[in-house]
Amino acid sequence: AANSVVLAARSRVFKQMLSSEMQEGQLIAGKRHVDLPETSGEVLDQLLEWCYADKMRDLDLPGTMELLRAADCFELTGLLQKCSQRLGKILTMELLPEAIG
Repeated sequence: AANSVVLAARSRVFKQMLSSEMQEGQLIAGKRHVDLPETSGEVLDQLLEWCYADKMRDLDLPGTMELLRAADCFELTGLLQKCSQRLGKILTMELLPEAIG
């Protein structure tokens, strides 16, 4: 139940999912279940870390892109901004040597 409260407070999308007649809003054995089949465990951990602590660890390019998609899907604006900043750093680090070489 505590996870539901935190997720609903951080994301309008989670709030709608968890408070509606959708499957995610239904209690099963006293718990709510949100299935995110297109999200890797690493990115899900990052998403939860952001929701609880406003922190984002450095991920590689594919991980950052996946987290960006998840942040967009769940309307986590601050996380979207952090992912965009991280992508800018990654792309600069990857493309700069080619540009000056």
